[in-house]
Amino acid sequence: RTRDLAQLIRFVMPVIFIFIIFGLRFAGLRSAVQSLGEGPAPAMVGLVPAWILLFSLSISLGLTAVSLEGKSIWVYAVSPNTTLRFLQGKCWSAALPTALLVALVAIAAEILIRPGWLWAATAVLLAVAQAVAVTTLMVGIGAVFARFDWTDARRMLNPIGAFIGMGLFAMITGGSALLLAISLALASETRFPVFSTWLAAMTVSIGGAVVVAVLAVLIGNERLRGLELG
Repeated sequence: RTRDLAQLIRFVMPVIFIFIIFGLRFAGLRSAVQSLGEGPAPAMVGLVPAWILLFSLSISLGLTAVSLEGKSIWVYAVSPNTTLRFLQGKCWSAALPTALLVALVAIAAEILIRPGWLWAATAVLLAVAQAVAVTTLMVGIGAVFARFDWTDARRMLNPIGAFIGMGLFAMITGGSALLLAISLALASETRFPVFSTWLAAMTVSIGGAVVVAVLAVLIGNERLRGLELG
């Protein structure tokens, strides 16, 4: 079906993009990052390809997850299922494959960079948690700006929803990078254990993303409930 082909393309293209971009500069990038040695700084750098992939997948899969139903949403509207359960299913269907691919890219990056297993493990954990939270956020935004009357798969994505989604993604990932940088500076100035401040920054970063994602889903649910689907 048209929507299935469109979804497959949106899923595969970001992966190809990552391999092309980083494959062309692999040797130079690897040597530059490895020169930083072990520690949290190179582990942070290892998050960059995972964040790029997350941006592409969360936008392409998350924002269009609800609109993907198209006119078949009318069938769901007359079913006994609630719109919140519908959104929960959409969140899982978009977040799980996104988190899996982001985890694989993050693990590969950390293995190549070799920042130390402890720093690498926490960086991968952050990448996976953000993948789930950000993709869920995008599903919620996509529900608020859902389009069900499309006949061309390219028109599923609402430009306003895309703009808001990209802005929130930049705030979440940029805020995470800033918090991690502040944690390192704080540890240096106060003599606190670096790992403790690093974990604190991770907790705040993940917690903030989860809160925003939950709010987006709740707002999206209210929007779907308010639709005159019949």
